[in-house]
Amino acid sequence: AKTKAAESKVTAAAKKYMKPSEVATFGIGLFGVALLTGWMPDYTTTFFADFAFKGKGFDSASLSHIVEVVFLIAGFVGAICVDRTKTKLGKVKPWVGFGAIPLAIISMLVFVAPNTTSFGLASVWMIVIYCLYTAVSCAVESPSNCFGALCSPNPAERSSAISIASFLRSVGQSGGQVVIIVVG
Repeated sequence: AKTKAAESKVTAAAKKYMKPSEVATFGIGLFGVALLTGWMPDYTTTFFADFAFKGKGFDSASLSHIVEVVFLIAGFVGAICVDRTKTKLGKVKPWVGFGAIPLAIISMLVFVAPNTTSFGLASVWMIVIYCLYTAVSCAVESPSNCFGALCSPNPAERSSAISIASFLRSVGQSGGQVVIIVVG
């Protein structure tokens, strides 16, 4: 009985569970998630403080203070995001696969400021848009961090998939720096 169990374990460890296209797709997805979540806080701070409401007559000290409040509130939003997903696709694939589109849209909307001279409206807009970004970003990024643990029961296949996905994620995290160089 022990030899059959050992044989089935060896057979399971040698079996391929993932197609190369799945590894590439997850890697590209992790690249995109890292690109959007890695550089957004710094660029958003700069945008809110220096560009979004430039020339609207806002006091720079008040604007700087509200930007701090925005990030504090968004931090709490990020901390309370909890995943209770149960689907046929599992817990990770729906968020990484289908959450990317709302994340991309909200990431773009963060950089579209309303044309207003009302400090109150500007403050509410910054809080709402950045909290939305933080909630969707947590809903996509947290499950994507589980990729390595869930991608395959085969240790050799899992190791290769994690290496490829980690490389692409690292490139994505550096993407904000590349954007500055290329655009500049």
